[in-house]
Amino acid sequence: MIKEYLNHLVQEKEPRLFQRVQLSFLWLLSVLYRVIVWSLRGAYQLKIITAKKLPVPVISVGNITLGGAGKTPFVFLLAKYFFQKGYQPVILTRGYMDKSFKPSHGKSAVSDEARQLEDTLKDVPVLTGADRYQSAREYLNNHKADVFILDDGFQHWKLHRDLDIVLLDSTRPFGNGELLPRGFLRESISSLRVADEIILTKVDSSRSQLDLISRRLGDLKIRNGVIQSVHRPTAWLDEGSQENFPLDYLDGKDAIMLTSIADPASFEEMLKRLNIFLKESFCFMDHYVYNRTDFLDIIQSCQTNQTQIIVTTQKDIVKLRQFLGDKPQDINIYSLIISLELLGRKESLYDRIDSVVFR
Repeated sequence: MIKEYLNHLVQEKEPRLFQRVQLSFLWLLSVLYRVIVWSLRGAYQLKIITAKKLPVPVISVGNITLGGAGKTPFVFLLAKYFFQKGYQPVILTRGYMDKSFKPSHGKSAVSDEARQLEDTLKDVPVLTGADRYQSAREYLNNHKADVFILDDGFQHWKLHRDLDIVLLDSTRPFGNGELLPRGFLRESISSLRVADEIILTKVDSSRSQLDLISRRLGDLKIRNGVIQSVHRPTAWLDEGSQENFPLDYLDGKDAIMLTSIADPASFEEMLKRLNIFLKESFCFMDHYVYNRTDFLDIIQSCQTNQTQIIVTTQKDIVKLRQFLGDKPQDINIYSLIISLELLGRKESLYDRIDSVVFR
């Protein structure tokens, strides 16, 4: 509840007097936060604090805002690229701990992103833990890894990385321009100067902003070019049969949307472009932990709206499976499989990756 309130508060366009007082307090906290983050990053850059180095190359995939930039699809893309090269990638992720989730088949991942990664990349180990260096060292004691992919790692300075890739959501690349907790920035946008590669995501949803973003990045004197990318829906996965269906399978159908991601608006827009008629949309906070009551509310909505279809994301479906026993047989749940597609300069990105990993 507190997280949801703060999220609404910092986005309030016309705050009332009491809200302005609260925002002023949050701004003071953000100034303190800025000093701490600037000091820590500087200490690592000047080697006052030494980052721990692994004997295997590390590629970091991160961003500078809270959630929604498309890191997970890009991690998929990287992992598949290494497999095609015949190398074994291993993913390191901190994860948002969910005590209601009980891992199965000996897997340790407990975050929604980690569960999604494990669910999609069957042959890629996903190591979850706050100390990602220690997780990697323990793994290397008994297993082989050719490269570690550090998920959400741009601010994880304690682990040395050989390549820093930063993703920016082009629909809101710099949040509201304020640092936490007054805004959504994890650190100042000037930190982008130390990124090795910057990838702009969802550019098909923000064509009008691209020139503005380009000028803003140009002012920072980014040393490398920016790679544009889009999120492409590729298929529907029927959770009941585990069968994939083409994108036009739900064309013209009524459905209920359910999601708990950082950017539900872009998902809803994608569904509308697929000609799905949404009777009702349930949008929860990013990383929300569903309970049985939530699920039964969605089922009730299906019955009220006389539709037998629930559409959701791959990130959400892994959190919903524990409630599927409560689902009537005539209601079907479909998750949309989405991939990230690089537009231009991808050869130079892969060359950069190859120079780090296959040296």
